[in-house]
Amino acid sequence: MFPSFNYACGCCRAGREQRAPGNLEYACGAHLRKVSALQWDENERFPQFSGQHALVPDGFGCLLQALAEGLDVRYGHKVTAIEYGSEEGGVRVLTEQSGAKNGSDEEEEGKFSADFALVTVPLTILQRQEISFSPPLPKVKTDALKDLGAGLIEKDTAVENPIDVNEMPIYPARSEEELRTLEDSLDNSIIFPALDHNSIV
Repeated sequence: MFPSFNYACGCCRAGREQRAPGNLEYACGAHLRKVSALQWDENERFPQFSGQHALVPDGFGCLLQALAEGLDVRYGHKVTAIEYGSEEGGVRVLTEQSGAKNGSDEEEEGKFSADFALVTVPLTILQRQEISFSPPLPKVKTDALKDLGAGLIEKDTAVENPIDVNEMPIYPARSEEELRTLEDSLDNSIIFPALDHNSIV
């Protein structure tokens, strides 16, 4: 699928022009044919975390724990329905419990009430309609959900120094055949290992 890419040539203008689509695909986590021409750089315009890429030694879980500090986080509750738009206002979230009981009787039955609900579930959950909304979401929103896609980026960090690229199983691709083999095996994924160029033998 990448016949025009030349990963080996980085010093000439043609090499730089051929690498540009690869850099965009890396940033978006998807093939360019699946990326919006208007919204491809939304993370640049609305950055959640700015600055350089970094390795989080203790994993991203510690980052989430810090962000959630002070919040009432419930585990073992699978959201099945969201009721909103009633005359009295507010939102009611219905769940199936899979874990230990925690909270009031109503909460133990899997019913939570609040002034607002911020729905941050993966896109595929909404696309598969695993959560029902009452009243149903407007058609313009359900149509948009059908058309949206999500990229996938997996970052590998090599901690050994120096790294012998000849010992790496696939990347960097040393031939077009190796690149095709990689793409066939990772149908909807793009993986770019994060390597410090100074550590490559």
